Amino acid sequence: MRGYIVPHTHWDREWYATFQQFRFKLVRLVDRVLETLETDPSFKYFTLDGQAVILEDYLEIKPAERGRLEKLIAAGRLLIGPWYVLPDEFLVSGEALIRNLLRGADLCRAFGGLMAVGYVPDQFGHIAQLPQILTGFRIDAAVLWRGVSGDCRKDRFRWEAPDGSRVNAFYLSDSYSNAAGLPATAAELAERIEQLVKAQHGRLSTDAILLMNGSDHLMPQPGLPGILPEAAARLKMALEISSLPRYIAAVRQEAAALQPITGELRSGERAPLLTSCASSRIRQKQRNHAVETLLEKYAEPLAVWAWLQGASYPAGFLAESWRQLLLNHPHDSICGCGNDQVHREIETRFDHAEQVARLVRDDSLRFLAQKVDTGWFAGESGLLAFNPHPRPVTGLVEVELPETGRDDVINGLVDEKGRFAAWQPSGGGASEYFAINLTPLQARAALGWVGSREIQGLYLNGVKMSGPCDGLLKVDFILGGSPVGELDLDELKRQALALFKDRSIKRIRVVARQGGERGLFIAAAVPGCGWRSYEPLFDPAARPATDLRVSAKGMESSLYRIKFNRDGSLDILDKESGLEFMNCGRLVDGGDRGDLYTYAAPERDRLVGRPRPRCTGRRVKVEVIERGPVRTAVRLIMAYRLPAALTPDRQGRLRQKVSCAAVTTVSLAAGLPGIHFRTEFENRACDHRLRVHFTAPLRAASVWVDGHFNVAERPLQPPPGDYAGWAEKPNGLAPQKSFISIDDGRFGVTVVNQGLPEYEVIPAAGGRAAELAVTLLRGVGWLSREDLPNRPGHAGPAVETPGGQCPGAHSFAYSLVPHRGDWQAAGIKELAGILTAPLLGAALGKAKGELPAAGAMLSLEPRQIVLSSVKQSQDGRAVIIRIFNCSGAVQEAALTPGFAFKTVRPVNLLEEPAGEPLPAAGGRVRLSVPPWRISTLRFES
Repeated sequence: MRGYIVPHTHWDREWYATFQQFRFKLVRLVDRVLETLETDPSFKYFTLDGQAVILEDYLEIKPAERGRLEKLIAAGRLLIGPWYVLPDEFLVSGEALIRNLLRGADLCRAFGGLMAVGYVPDQFGHIAQLPQILTGFRIDAAVLWRGVSGDCRKDRFRWEAPDGSRVNAFYLSDSYSNAAGLPATAAELAERIEQLVKAQHGRLSTDAILLMNGSDHLMPQPGLPGILPEAAARLKMALEISSLPRYIAAVRQEAAALQPITGELRSGERAPLLTSCASSRIRQKQRNHAVETLLEKYAEPLAVWAWLQGASYPAGFLAESWRQLLLNHPHDSICGCGNDQVHREIETRFDHAEQVARLVRDDSLRFLAQKVDTGWFAGESGLLAFNPHPRPVTGLVEVELPETGRDDVINGLVDEKGRFAAWQPSGGGASEYFAINLTPLQARAALGWVGSREIQGLYLNGVKMSGPCDGLLKVDFILGGSPVGELDLDELKRQALALFKDRSIKRIRVVARQGGERGLFIAAAVPGCGWRSYEPLFDPAARPATDLRVSAKGMESSLYRIKFNRDGSLDILDKESGLEFMNCGRLVDGGDRGDLYTYAAPERDRLVGRPRPRCTGRRVKVEVIERGPVRTAVRLIMAYRLPAALTPDRQGRLRQKVSCAAVTTVSLAAGLPGIHFRTEFENRACDHRLRVHFTAPLRAASVWVDGHFNVAERPLQPPPGDYAGWAEKPNGLAPQKSFISIDDGRFGVTVVNQGLPEYEVIPAAGGRAAELAVTLLRGVGWLSREDLPNRPGHAGPAVETPGGQCPGAHSFAYSLVPHRGDWQAAGIKELAGILTAPLLGAALGKAKGELPAAGAMLSLEPRQIVLSSVKQSQDGRAVIIRIFNCSGAVQEAALTPGFAFKTVRPVNLLEEPAGEPLPAAGGRVRLSVPPWRISTLRFES
């Protein structure tokens, strides 16, 4: 028997204490490590937790010590990397995991070495594609703890990703701290190691045992090497101060048939999985989604396209934005399970990442817009629609129209081919009210307005008026973009009689606008990773056709018919399938006696699934806020009376109630799929969980869940069982990325979310999937508690976290998409991408540009091939395009770049050559992509 003792520290950068508080200890720890390694050659190795950010954090305080670090790292005695930070895998994007390892590799190389081990000691479960990601970085071994089920019989197994990539996995069955705080005498050390060997009896696949000598924020034990010879003699086994690479190399020499395990590791049997971190501090999940989308879909690719047209590539700014984002990805940060001050500081890092990415996005788009040929414009300005996706997209664009220099009313747009697109001012539409602009004199007379605002002349439906107007009219007073209120006409009629002769007018709707008008339109077939330009149309005869209808009772398009129920839910008819989805969009609130790690329902829970009745007797006030022709939208105004908190014994919910306002906006876009929701919720309650429920009249055996470079099939619920002895009992809650989908083979339904990672499918009898539930909000007041029925013991310190109750205003966006066939047949992966990263709009001036009025920078086929990233290569000399096959079949991918290139070759995730250059005929590159495979290509010009 051989014992490999691996001195290490597990360094939570922030958790129950802040980053600065922990760094104060970190500097002392690294000082001690340097001193120990330099003064004692027998203390051969120390591992800095697999994350290179520790080096940056230390050197910001002690920059003069860099040389000492480099010497020990180059000698292989101080082991760093491969990660930049130790991330949670499920709550960040797949691309973010790649950038994490890429930044870690670059930083480690700068210091002289990298530990090529996929060290993930404390992540809350593991994604299915991690083996493929690791092998893309030339890492063929993983060391892990949580998520491994009881089906794993030994301390080693062969872990396989969906694409077939494999790593040797080394299971830390007794955690990453099984040998922490070893005794200081040889006799006691021998006794302790003997106990550890017995504890792993039956799980050891060789005569070697891995002894992880460290834990959270622990210092090294300098005296340990001196007592190893005597302890080894007592045990009659070899003991050495070692490292993970040495242990892995040693046991690999021994032939063993490793058990194959495929896919996700998400079992709470042997170690708590802590699944409810997916819904803790939900605002930060939403912000992370927003910033990842901003970087991956807009800022980086736009910067590349602008660079290819002659702009400087903002590599430093993008790197800083990514760094600020990655610093929020450690498992105790993005999971929401730190103290309140930690999460206030996380918000600042999100702010910094977002500010830089927005500036890069806007600057790059502005540069590209200036290159577009708009000489065909009749006027001096127009609009550009940018598509971040690699195939043509027809979708909504919300944008501010630049000042046209004309005094009549825009009623549409036309593209370079003369095709009409209806224009709808924000907050309304042509069919909602007559558009009338008052002259400055009339505005001041009617409203007592004081100021020097530039206000257009008087128009009715685009026609300049010189006489009286008949009919029921609503008036637009223009100054800034949003409604400023509704006024009774009685007060205005005296001043407005000269303008309005029809005394049947009941009221005037006052809307503001100054300068350009903000609105929306549907851009048709915008080319892949490209643009299409539009100019305003001032033709009063142009009357847009629309399939939209709306009233206070319901709304309809060519795809759906929706009825609003008295309780705020919706009955939805999908016209294509004939399926009816009843009582959809219900908000359901229940108690939560858990902590930031784990949801736990109180024994005497009181569910609230209906809003409070209003004084009118109705539970919901319905307001039509948009009538098309581009989009219709209805606002459902509700108030929920929720129990204020848990009872003192935490077994039930108080009878005392608080009122929480909820406003759900439901919208349909003309001819486009999906029913779209935005729920605004004012949280004044504590110790509760709010979810949105959708019924699905489908018999489904499983749920398909968007993940990281794959879509995973999972059971609707954990199989029946009492789960006695489990470290954490399963409860059906699970993480997702952008969608969950169920189907019965003929028809399906998908819920797409924007930054809401937690879901549950609640099946009814007979296999009918009764409810798709997405968590909107979970409020709890403790970092960790030890009195939970589904997770014995603490997961962290018992720190109160009032901020974890998530008080105040929240906003949640999600969509329901009924469809024919399963998620693949319906193209749900592509549609979810469009909904979460919509078309972008920008103002255009008239100019003779080098780029066509509509063009593509990248076209990609077929739709099963998904674009993950467009970036400049790490060496700054090429374009990196990363794609993946989001299907279980081989796909013949075709890439058509809209830029000149000389060679294209496959590279690994380190951007190193991984194959011969690919042939390119007619500017098109073809390659065969195996199922679920990530492929990265380097284009050189």
